[in-house]
Amino acid sequence: MVKAITLDFGILDNFIEHKCGGKEYFLGGWSPDEIIIKHGDVPDNIELLKGKNWFAVRNGADKIRGLLHQGISETEPQLTVFKGYLSEEAIHSYSSAERVKNYWSTDLNRRHNGVFAAVTVSEDGSELSLISDIFGLGQLYQREEDELVLFSSAPGLMSLPTDVPDKISWVLRSHYDYIPGKETLVERVETIIPGSIRKFSKHGVKNIRWYDHKDFPSDTSVLDVDAMRESERALSKSIDRCAALNFGKQVLPLTSGSDSRRILAHLMDQNIDFEATTVRMPEPTGEDVDAALAELIAKDHNFKHTILEMPSAEQWSKDEQQKIFCFDAQAGAHTWSVDFFRHYHDQQICFYDGVGGDVYSIWPWDHEVETIDNVPHKIPFFMNAESFPAIEMVGWRIKDLQMPVSYGDNRALITSILMATKNRTIFWAQQQTKPGQITVCPYFDLDYIEVMLRYIVDEYEDTYPQQMILKEFWPDLAEYPNSRDFEEDVIFKEIPQGMNKIDIERNIMQDKADLEILKDSFKVNGRPFHYDELVNSPSKITLFFARYFPKLRDRIRWWFVCASHIMLWWQSRPYVIAIDDDEK
Repeated sequence: MVKAITLDFGILDNFIEHKCGGKEYFLGGWSPDEIIIKHGDVPDNIELLKGKNWFAVRNGADKIRGLLHQGISETEPQLTVFKGYLSEEAIHSYSSAERVKNYWSTDLNRRHNGVFAAVTVSEDGSELSLISDIFGLGQLYQREEDELVLFSSAPGLMSLPTDVPDKISWVLRSHYDYIPGKETLVERVETIIPGSIRKFSKHGVKNIRWYDHKDFPSDTSVLDVDAMRESERALSKSIDRCAALNFGKQVLPLTSGSDSRRILAHLMDQNIDFEATTVRMPEPTGEDVDAALAELIAKDHNFKHTILEMPSAEQWSKDEQQKIFCFDAQAGAHTWSVDFFRHYHDQQICFYDGVGGDVYSIWPWDHEVETIDNVPHKIPFFMNAESFPAIEMVGWRIKDLQMPVSYGDNRALITSILMATKNRTIFWAQQQTKPGQITVCPYFDLDYIEVMLRYIVDEYEDTYPQQMILKEFWPDLAEYPNSRDFEEDVIFKEIPQGMNKIDIERNIMQDKADLEILKDSFKVNGRPFHYDELVNSPSKITLFFARYFPKLRDRIRWWFVCASHIMLWWQSRPYVIAIDDDEK
């Protein structure tokens, strides 16, 4: 029996361009047996490669050449897909086909320093390898349908009409605002194990660890001045490596926090040509924090800086929906970032993401609270308990995430990266870059990670290492207020220079966006599993009336926003792929 797969490029292109703002993606499939690929005309912006038992699709063909790499010689894989970067080799998504294929043609088990997702089809098509980076930050998903394996950088693109909700993930998404672990909102659609190679052949499947998290340093010492100096050297090397990728305009998203400010210090000190950009995003009470401080720093230190103004209420509502589809509803927050990527649309950019800067800076007890102690003990009250599994199954999944990590001072910290950073914090950049753009993460350079995991903040230290390092090595930048200075009980009793209130009703704008999403989420598009299964009868009635009463929305916002985001996505997922098992 030969499987036939039909690709609907009209549905695919419409979803990516109109619902996801034209974000970058790849999608493909492989089987140990021959498959027939059916499709209509291929749009100019899409590249399609096909073999006797595999196919791959990637957008951006009208802007960048060589997105997918087909083997020419016998030593090269028949297919190589690579998204992200390898810092030590200075290879990125848009490096020459020769460099990309050469790297992934040899020793997949070597140490890979970077943030990436990679796919190879080798051995005359008989072997598929899916390779993830050290923490799985590069976003590589797969699903198995009998012997057919689908893979993609975006889980929603592998949707099928027969999909069943992963109900444990729906509970976790409601509890954490993201989905910890390898699972997604759909059963059988999962991420690749971080730091591993998942290899498929006619003989079966095997997982190979190219880096075991148990090998991370465990002999932690207290973070002192010498340790901070070592951290600075490691970060300097990491940023040098990022700059050596030599791709596009170097852009730093600059906020009021220490993570981006420390990268800023090195970009200036190392004479790297860059520009900084800040989205003006007032606090819910109206204070302008990030833009005001970034503007002040840029003026004092004389570097190019752009402020993107707050969008209109109508645009904000559209951005909120676009973010849901870009993230495949797997996490919330970061609506501001939609405007950021809209500004750089059609530009070749290398973004410096400060993700992970504060990960190594918290006494492990704080990570324990998030990863070990913060486990849901009951199904959320608004959910239909009859439709969801026993709460013990939810707890077991969280405990399974902790098991592979060695005990010690770094255990909860690493678990937090694997749970939260990988599945929430990284999304704003990894799931929104356009074709011709890459995102680098200096704090996730392997050498930097291994340095930082040798140290620990003193149990009674109330200053974050990022701030300690700024004060020690970059005192002129440390003098400016920091976002962590503005705790809830003291914020803006004395407003720093330029940090004035903005006459923007952010809460009203957010309510308008939430209301539009709630209304749209009630539209049934012929997909199984809707509000009747998701929520219980009282909650469904509450949702109905919440569409008309703002005060009621305020009272239930903490749960209805997540529920409506998931349901809107579930009802709007694209059916790009159709599988015909009866083809002869």
